[in-house]
Amino acid sequence: MREGVIKLFLIGLFFLSLIACKVELYSNLEEKEANEIMALLLKHGIECSKRPGKENKWVLFVEKDELANYMFSEELSLLNKYLK
Repeated sequence: MREGVIKLFLIGLFFLSLIACKVELYSNLEEKEANEIMALLLKHGIECSKRPGKENKWVLFVEKDELANYMFSEELSLLNKYLK
């Protein structure tokens, strides 16, 4: 019984660690915008993913380690100014 609880706890921790590795980069995007931004990020070697958000909008996520690469890219910083 106790071993089962420990295994379940460890499995839960594993999945939490996978979720915690991604941070939200943009939200409230139309799907076309999300796809275009994803293409640009991938072009720069930045791994990203999208998930459905509220009201038919999309949210983009990047790996936590990739956030610095995003922030220091000139082309991507122009994208940031455009989206604000």
